[in-house]
Amino acid sequence: MSIDARTEEIVMPSNSGGCMRDLHVVSLSYSLKHGDDVTYDSPPPVVFETPEAEFLLTDAGLSCRMKIHFATTKEARAVVEPVLRAWEVDADLRRGKVELRFKFVSTEVVDRSPTPPGTLRGRVLHTDAGEFLVITDSASSSVTRRKYPEPPGDFRVSPDVETLYHRFQGYRDGKEPLLAMAYFCLTVLKTRTYLKIIDF
Repeated sequence: MSIDARTEEIVMPSNSGGCMRDLHVVSLSYSLKHGDDVTYDSPPPVVFETPEAEFLLTDAGLSCRMKIHFATTKEARAVVEPVLRAWEVDADLRRGKVELRFKFVSTEVVDRSPTPPGTLRGRVLHTDAGEFLVITDSASSSVTRRKYPEPPGDFRVSPDVETLYHRFQGYRDGKEPLLAMAYFCLTVLKTRTYLKIIDF
């Protein structure tokens, strides 16, 4: 979703003194959707980090606090969302069903440029729908689990993994025979292995 540059330009224009804005993404927020037949009963928070961000998953949703500088929501999401997709796929494969899904909700952005005299510093929250809010400083299921799935570690979803996962999901949902799915997966793995041997 490409709302970042347009929204930032509207909300945080250059001031009358010509000072350039220094926008910094503080955090990204995501809502958590459970699988249709999965619920969680007071699970403890999940906390982990990557070189780029710190992740905190609670009943209220997922907060991703950036550890390095990103000037736009698009840049920050490009780093965070491969981790979230890996988490989704890893949990599905380990538990045999759609376990959890993350949906982007909002971004917290601050302006790190010097504040002109008489200006009230604020924060900007970008939402998935392209709406924004400026906040000033003055201002049922068959399975119940007691913990969230473990984070994905170093696992990431490559294009091949995504393809294999969707074929497996089709089989699991009764849309594809086991033999056809298994043969397709075997063909992909054999082809990739052969190409690696040739490259070596």
